[in-house]
Amino acid sequence: EMSCTTIELKRKAVTGLEEIGKKIQEDLSGDFVSSELAVGKITEAEGVRVLLMVFEKYYWRNGSMAVTVVQIMDSGEEQRAVVAGTGGGEGILNISFGANRDYAERISKALMRMGFEVTDGEDSSVY
Repeated sequence: EMSCTTIELKRKAVTGLEEIGKKIQEDLSGDFVSSELAVGKITEAEGVRVLLMVFEKYYWRNGSMAVTVVQIMDSGEEQRAVVAGTGGGEGILNISFGANRDYAERISKALMRMGFEVTDGEDSSVY
């Protein structure tokens, strides 16, 4: 059983996706345990731009890796973000001690500092 935290946010499009991606990385660079950007890509389809970022973070407290996926869609008028944190578990039961939630919330707070507002969020288990 893999646990997952998903947080959805939105704001008016006031800056480009490149700047948002850069600010997220700058915000995370101050953490004691660094995050590694595994994937960073912007694509476009039918006038909608999409930023995809995948971050990894190693948690020493339980010897595990947590991953957070950030997807931001930009219509030109509105930007919608989905932040999904998963992993971070240890042992046969994959107990995460909240690592995936902490990581997703950390990145969501960086977005909130840029004016994004939370529209939905949930903790779930994926089978």
